[in-house]
Amino acid sequence: MAYDRDAWRAEVENGKVPRYKLEAIIPGQYDPDLEGPGIMHPEAAAAMSALLEAAHHTGITELHTKYTYRTIAKQWEKWADFQSGGNLAAYPGTSNHGWAVAVDFTGLTDRALGWLRNNSQRFGYVNDVPTENWHYTYYGGWVPEQEDEMTPEERERLKDVEAWQSGYDEAIAGKPQPPQGAKPARKRGYKAGTKALTNPKTSG
Repeated sequence: MAYDRDAWRAEVENGKVPRYKLEAIIPGQYDPDLEGPGIMHPEAAAAMSALLEAAHHTGITELHTKYTYRTIAKQWEKWADFQSGGNLAAYPGTSNHGWAVAVDFTGLTDRALGWLRNNSQRFGYVNDVPTENWHYTYYGGWVPEQEDEMTPEERERLKDVEAWQSGYDEAIAGKPQPPQGAKPARKRGYKAGTKALTNPKTSG
């Protein structure tokens, strides 16, 4: 699904995007607000997956996303916190997180920041809030590599991604269901992957 800003905003409501219209970033990125994997507009998620893959391939393994899509209820929480003196937050219904096209990064070491500044636009992402170096929004234009242009190693990674997505789709469909009161194993995996990372401030 190609990203067209105006068409997308006419199709969905900020903070109330149906889950079936969104895709998970791969490999899974744990979003504490969603208590599960980070999800976005399908093209934005695919572009972010490619961005993280490229960063990790160059040794920037500390870079991960933290906040992705934000529901309207969660945005009201962020807004109330901001009104009480907390971190800056956009008015509910206006946040790019609510449109499912913004991410807040964690693991922003100096080299990760430098890499993002130099490479994010290749993947359609722009740091559109200059005072928040962790906040990036997808503006579109990313074109995935064609499979026939991939190296054998890249094809193997694609198979891993497809297998992961298939497992995730089964999990959210309720197959299999975890025991009552148990935490899903995949959710624990997301947390383990980001546990040691520095969390950014909440952005609008």
